[in-house]
Amino acid sequence: MKDILEKSVAVLPVYFSDLLELFFAPKTFLQRKQVADQGDFQASCLFLGLSLLLLFLAENILRGNPDGHSVQGVASLFALTTFYILLWLVVLRLSWLAVNGKASFRQLFVLQAYASGPILYIVGGANLLAYAVTQRLDPDGTEALKDAMRSGVPDIELLSPSAQLFFACTLGTGLFLALVWGIAAWGAFREANAVTRTRSAMAFLILCVLSLPAFAIVFLLNSL
Repeated sequence: MKDILEKSVAVLPVYFSDLLELFFAPKTFLQRKQVADQGDFQASCLFLGLSLLLLFLAENILRGNPDGHSVQGVASLFALTTFYILLWLVVLRLSWLAVNGKASFRQLFVLQAYASGPILYIVGGANLLAYAVTQRLDPDGTEALKDAMRSGVPDIELLSPSAQLFFACTLGTGLFLALVWGIAAWGAFREANAVTRTRSAMAFLILCVLSLPAFAIVFLLNSL
C-alpha cells in the first residue's frame, strides 16, 4: 500500500502539468497524443484513473457520504464511471464512423481519456460551488437534496426559490463551459480522423443526437 501511495505521489507533478496544459491548450496537447502508442495508452489510463480518484474524493467530501472511504465505494464509483466513459466512447466512435473517420478506437480512447479530465473538473467544480453556496442559502433544503441524490432521484424543488436559481445557473454555467472547452478540443479529434471541417461538424451533430439515448441510459442506471 505504501509503494502504491509513493508511486501516486510521484506522478502527481506530471499529472497536474498535463492537466494545466490541457485546460489552456487542449488542441495542442491532444495533437501530440494522436499516435496513441503503448506509452500514450498507458499514460492516458493513468491520467484517467487519477482524475476519477480525485473526482471520487471530491464527491464524497461534497455529499458527506459515510461510506465514502470504503473499498466497495471506490470500486462502485470506478465501475460506473468507467461504464459511462466506455458508453461515451462507443457513441463517439459511431459519430466519426458515420462521416468516414479514420481514427481507431484506441486513438479515440487515448484522446477521450485525457479530455475527460478537464471536463470532470469543470462540471465537478460547478457542482461543488453550487452545493457550497446553496448550503448557506438553504441548509435544510440542501441536505434534503443530498439525500435525494443518494437515492438516485435528485429534485431541485427541495431548495428554496433563491437557492434553486443559484443552483441551476451554476450547473448550467458549468455545462456551458465544459461544452466550450470540448469544442476547443474537437479539432484534435478531427485531425485524428482525417476529415474535413464540414464532416467534423456533421460528426459533432451526430454525436449530440446519439448522446440523448446514452444520457437516458445513464439516468436510468443512476435511478436504480
